[in-house]
Amino acid sequence: MNTDLKSRIESLDLLRGVAALSVAVSHFFLSQDPLNSIASQISVISVELFFVLSGFVLAPQIITCIAQKNFRTNIKTFLIRRWMRTIPPYLIALVCASLAFSEVRLADFFLYAFYVQNFFSQHLSQDYFFVAWSLSVEEWFYILFPALLYFLHKKIFKKHDFAFGEKYMISALMIISVIALCRYFFADQNSWGENVRRVVVFRLDSIAYGFIAYILILKLQKIHVIITTASAVIFFMIAFLLANQITNADQDVWKDGFLYASAGFGICTVTALYTIDSRASMRPKIFSRFCSGFGQASYSIYLFHSIVLSFIPMLPGLDLSLSLTVYCVVVVLFAYVFYRVIEKPILARRPHYKIQIPKL
Repeated sequence: MNTDLKSRIESLDLLRGVAALSVAVSHFFLSQDPLNSIASQISVISVELFFVLSGFVLAPQIITCIAQKNFRTNIKTFLIRRWMRTIPPYLIALVCASLAFSEVRLADFFLYAFYVQNFFSQHLSQDYFFVAWSLSVEEWFYILFPALLYFLHKKIFKKHDFAFGEKYMISALMIISVIALCRYFFADQNSWGENVRRVVVFRLDSIAYGFIAYILILKLQKIHVIITTASAVIFFMIAFLLANQITNADQDVWKDGFLYASAGFGICTVTALYTIDSRASMRPKIFSRFCSGFGQASYSIYLFHSIVLSFIPMLPGLDLSLSLTVYCVVVVLFAYVFYRVIEKPILARRPHYKIQIPKL
């Protein structure tokens, strides 16, 4: 089975950085005006885009681990690699946030540390590290989605003769459907933001949409960029409007529609950018390095921006635009240095797969 795609996608590196900075900038404006609906809507859509992008870049590893022999060994390597990538920076940021916000509450700290503060519902006395909810969704996706996919692929569809990719597509759609039904029957819609959108068991499908985007790329091969880009714009507008309706009207139909529209936006954006990148000619090295560096810094931008933001109001004599500029520069520079000093040495020590894994 050929699951090979281009080894490095500069446009997706850039997208990852832009999405992270969009969340950071949105939170800056929300800190100035908590009722700023535009900033709130941009923030939630950017996080949804992150989910789809994550599922897309992890898909080749997950598929290859399942398709090859010795699933247990392969998935163990996958999990160790993901945990070494995500957990050390997260724990450092969690400690910094606890100190910065003077919230050294052991119960909350350990809930955050083990990614269980929002597994079934919100269990915190105070959500002071508010970016952690999405990272809990990510961490549990690494464990649950490959296991469910393996079970469906090897046990349920073992004797069925499907064309390449169809078995994975059907399995992923089944998982998404089950989660959607659980969300419909069991979720507390009266507290949708805290107890639905930010709860692990109701949001694993958000990353699975990225997995589907990967299958679509492999199956279709040729994707019409103009149509896909136009679709991304339409889905973004729908998601933006629905997010506004959720804020103002709080109706269940808007909530469900937002999740699907934001997933559509993510799928179309990722597939369009991948297609454009794969067809592009050589680019200047400085642009490639900028995209790569921006993408590498994106995780730390997301982790640490709220901590940096807590110190910006302490700077005297700065108007709003200058405060925003200083904030963005400090966040990006800190994140890039953090990646080079902390994250990169850890990544270099990750175990390697014993099988050939295509990289995105």
